[in-house]
Amino acid sequence: GWKDANYISLGGLSSLALLQYLNNHPSTKELVLCFDHDPPGINAIDRIRQEVELAPEWQNILITPCTPGIRNMDWNEYLITVVNNPQTRERRKHHVKKQCRHIL
Repeated sequence: GWKDANYISLGGLSSLALLQYLNNHPSTKELVLCFDHDPPGINAIDRIRQEVELAPEWQNILITPCTPGIRNMDWNEYLITVVNNPQTRERRKHHVKKQCRHIL
């Protein structure tokens, strides 16, 4: 669950903090990349995945993307939608729980 994980805020789309974390914690086995579901967020997931997979010391790390699931939506918009719309709340909560189960 979420209490058993380490969380890193990248402060945007840069991978520098994550790469430093991986250097400092070589026993890392899994990454869950949580970004907005817009072109910059999706590109960041792809770029960071490539950076990690190309490094020989990190090739065995499992990488899982986690986005709000609605195209062009950021996490704040998602939270507002889930909280304010009871008709779609359960369906969207189920999607995020399924996609982001590693961090919830």
